[in-house]
Amino acid sequence: MKRKSYICMILVLLLGVLTSCQPEEQNNVQPPPEVETDTVLIEAVASDSIETGRMTKLREFSVDLDLDNIEESIELYTAAQRNENGEMMWDDGQNWVLTVCDGDKSYPLLSQYVQLGVVHFMVSNSGTEQMPDITVLLPTDSSFRMMSYAFDKEKGGYIEKLIYESKDDNWLYSSIPGY
Repeated sequence: MKRKSYICMILVLLLGVLTSCQPEEQNNVQPPPEVETDTVLIEAVASDSIETGRMTKLREFSVDLDLDNIEESIELYTAAQRNENGEMMWDDGQNWVLTVCDGDKSYPLLSQYVQLGVVHFMVSNSGTEQMPDITVLLPTDSSFRMMSYAFDKEKGGYIEKLIYESKDDNWLYSSIPGY
């Protein structure tokens, strides 16, 4: 049942993103204030230096992110464990890790404690020679963040860009299931 809720939540978020991308004259909605787009370079570390052994792998997706004709693996972990029936035993918060594995090296895109929230990721490709993007959604009980990650060949790492972050919001309502 929780899996269906998470799938519904992702679909609702995608629908919201897609409908908000219409031209302004069609939806008459003012664009959000500009977000400071400070970028962060995430460099490779040894794969065995990222501690995921005691974590639960929730998702894994393989795709060629750096256009070297070799697929990298995107892996999402949480510190929450499964019970004997395979159901997740969520706490009020847990540590999360999102990493890109590329042979013997990994890129820790996200490694943090999330209070009353979850982490989701999507991978998009424009269909051109442009690098694929990883979009991360991080909704919690009191905030929402959206980040984008793309490989930069010149810098040899992933560039993190903050797309949106709610600040000091007191949510009155959210259609995201569970929030």
